[in-house]
Amino acid sequence: MTSFNISCTGFNGFGQLKNLPKVITSLEELKLESLSSIESQKILLKCSWNYCAYANDNDLYVCGCFNGNGLQERRFPFEYSIKDIACTEHYCIVLLTIGIAYKINCQTFELNEINSTIIPRSTLDDRLKPSRIFGVFSAQRENELNESKDEFITHVAAGRSLSVVITNKNNVYNLPLKVYTFPSHVKIKKICCGNEHCLILTTNGDLYAFGSSSRGQLGLGTLDTEEQPILIEDLAGIKIIDVAAGGWHSAAISAFNDCYVWGWNVNGQIGLPLYETFEIVEKNGEKRTERQKCSTVFAAPVIVNLPKPNVDEADDDDENIFLQNQYHPVAVSAGTRHTVLKIDDGSIMATGWNKYGQLASDQLDKDIDHFQKIDKKISDDGQIICGDWCTFIVSRNK
Repeated sequence: MTSFNISCTGFNGFGQLKNLPKVITSLEELKLESLSSIESQKILLKCSWNYCAYANDNDLYVCGCFNGNGLQERRFPFEYSIKDIACTEHYCIVLLTIGIAYKINCQTFELNEINSTIIPRSTLDDRLKPSRIFGVFSAQRENELNESKDEFITHVAAGRSLSVVITNKNNVYNLPLKVYTFPSHVKIKKICCGNEHCLILTTNGDLYAFGSSSRGQLGLGTLDTEEQPILIEDLAGIKIIDVAAGGWHSAAISAFNDCYVWGWNVNGQIGLPLYETFEIVEKNGEKRTERQKCSTVFAAPVIVNLPKPNVDEADDDDENIFLQNQYHPVAVSAGTRHTVLKIDDGSIMATGWNKYGQLASDQLDKDIDHFQKIDKKISDDGQIICGDWCTFIVSRNK
């Protein structure tokens, strides 16, 4: 069994972060008794703006605001262990280890099976034997199902306007429609959704995007909508190891520890300046400075430099010294309008919207348009998890 330490900061207006203040401006310990000791090596925890969902083996817990009422908590037991979860304000998707997924309506708590809408009924009935949903867990039965040649769901993600699942047959669904099939040699590593877009990362480091690009969030160089996954050409040939989809922005980490960002930067969420200052020389020779708002839409990936403090800029001409003087991110997570990086030395850096303290800062009226360090270290195997308006830091207790 594994125990974890969970710290969180940000919005808690509906009690989704238990008994902590409604607005948390520094990382505070979050005590979830149901997660005090679990068999998994990682915590499954997702958070919309109005509720949190987390899993322990066969049990899903949701807490927060449902049907207009806050401070609610419910438990959903399943027959098989939970592999992944995805959240939006209106529903939660639960993927079981046997490849069956369910959609929970956050208003009625009605549980609907997803597979039956995309997989032939006879195949699905075979996978659900000996019981439908609830009952006694059977590890042997789970192994038998996973070794079968049936089609089943392997990945889930959800946003405000799309629900995406991928199956072991490499079929991509924006429920209920199949939108694409990857070639059989392609293996999917991770999928994630923003409000209106989806990113798909393969095991060989290729990154695909589809959905709305109204604010450049697909990274394809245009603001056009794409109905099926398209390779992000600007990142082709660059091995991507992690990716995150914010509300209308995206971020990716390369195997060389470069951070690429694109999409909407209205609150500094991709770590690029919101304003630029320039000097104007008047006709009479007098000089004055003006501050002008920068572009807020970046339709193609841009590298963000993460310089360490007190670095002599004169050394930047030396590539080796320049690289030594940069922080090297290894993982990324994103909320609606903020982005958080895990650095290889255990540091944590964040940028963007801080209205509810999601950047662990008490400057609630200020957008932060560059990645700045959070006063917290994370272990090598720790997780950074961004909710819509909050941030979690998870570390395993040794």
